[in-house]
Amino acid sequence: MPEQPAVRPTGEALFTSPRSLSEAAAALPRTAGLYAWWAPPSALPFFPGPVNPADPGRRLLYLGKATRLRTRITSNHLRRSGSSTLRRTLAGLLMPTEGYRTVRTDRVVLVPEDEERLTAWMHEHLTLTWAEHPDPLPVERELITRLNPPRSTSTARARAPHATPCGRPAPGTTKARDLPRCEHPGDIHALACSPGPEMDDDDSEYQRAAQQAARATRRAWSTIAWTTGALGCTLITIALLCTAAAVACLYAVVASHY
Repeated sequence: MPEQPAVRPTGEALFTSPRSLSEAAAALPRTAGLYAWWAPPSALPFFPGPVNPADPGRRLLYLGKATRLRTRITSNHLRRSGSSTLRRTLAGLLMPTEGYRTVRTDRVVLVPEDEERLTAWMHEHLTLTWAEHPDPLPVERELITRLNPPRSTSTARARAPHATPCGRPAPGTTKARDLPRCEHPGDIHALACSPGPEMDDDDSEYQRAAQQAARATRRAWSTIAWTTGALGCTLITIALLCTAAAVACLYAVVASHY
């Protein structure tokens, strides 16, 4: 497969020295691009991802794309387990040691206090790199094929010996959207059994953007149709008034001759 022109510089940018999440939150752009999560082996020893050459104490955990990098990281990955597959994966894997609690809404999510605890854990253990790119999807696919990050490929299924209480591989050992649904969705371990009904976190942003564009297009066409209809009604009204005025004038002329 020939290398795309943007793959090499994007990959090099992602393999620079990772930044803390506090620094990243302030520096992330609002443009499209790719991002990479890095973790020390001591934090997640069952994920032997590629080593960061600028920081050998960090291994690649996850590679993703976003239409708006800052929104993806700060509003999804660092805030809500219901809208981040990575976050749900971490919650499921850390639940035995951290004792996270869940609540059932339209899916199983962490309670607010434990959302904050998970965010604190991510700030303490994870770091981030990113690279801007106007069309990150094809670049992401090629980089995942080359780098084989553990949280972004199905090959990780064989790497982590962990299983969920349902006897299935835990999220993080494969793509969470490929896991079968947990037979006990109300159980505290449901986060480790299934990602619930949400879409893959990175794909969902693209779908939301497409849906927003479709809604905006429909609104625009509705406005055009309404404006055209109103203009047509106005023209018809003007034509009727002019016709009535002409008839009245003609009647007056005829009446004056008699």
